[in-house]
Amino acid sequence: MIELDASRFHHLTVFLALAEGSLSIHRWNRTNERVTIAVKGAVHGDMGKEFDDFIAMLDSIGLRISRAKLVEVKTCWVAHGQLGQDDERLEKLLHEFRDRLYDELKASKFIVLKSGEQALYEPQVPLFGTLVALRFPSAAFEIAEAGKCLALERPTASAFHAMRSIEIGIRAIARCLGISDPIKDADRNWAVMLRKVKDETNRRNSATSPAWANSSDRQFFEEVYASLDAVRNPWRNATMHVENVYTEDEGTMIFNAVKGFMMKLATRMDDNGVPLA
Repeated sequence: MIELDASRFHHLTVFLALAEGSLSIHRWNRTNERVTIAVKGAVHGDMGKEFDDFIAMLDSIGLRISRAKLVEVKTCWVAHGQLGQDDERLEKLLHEFRDRLYDELKASKFIVLKSGEQALYEPQVPLFGTLVALRFPSAAFEIAEAGKCLALERPTASAFHAMRSIEIGIRAIARCLGISDPIKDADRNWAVMLRKVKDETNRRNSATSPAWANSSDRQFFEEVYASLDAVRNPWRNATMHVENVYTEDEGTMIFNAVKGFMMKLATRMDDNGVPLA
């Protein structure tokens, strides 16, 4: 997908329309010195940069025919730098460029992001907050993709990436509790990983001597486990089956739930489970 600076694109099209109109005015008012001076000032300016910017923009969005025609316009403009020299040819080329641009734009499809969607697609601040970004850099890709998919109205894909970011959180929890990373593929699923987390927390809770690094850890890990177990059945398992799709509201709900979970996790550990429990 290609990004387009719509305001800049509009500015450049308006500027070339002004150039075309100014050339037409000049052609019919060559004897009027004041009009000639005004037209030169309005049209010429820093046209070299304007042409180069527009050519680069057309190239980036794949409008090759329009780009080729605009290169012709620029070449003619440079070769006949003074108004009054082959104005009609230049005006004709500008008119042809406008027609080519219209035809290619008509054959193209543009997707516009609303302000809220743009904040998800290209956030100015971390989507899950600064603390998650700092402590869980390994989840950055999944979080960014979850946001982009939600912005582009692909909630099922967003849920998929959100669930993958939670898997990074589960790995951190296991490491924090001293549980080794799974080696076999069969041990990588949520059920196995959560069972190991539950067994380890139960062992520590039933130990006769203190088994937690600090007194608040017991409650923290119990709450984290409850949150994960609640997510696993209705969301994570369902997301892995092709017959399940999510609405935008459901995708947003999952995104926000995962965000809350990862923000809570980041208050206690990083993606390596440090500090250890």
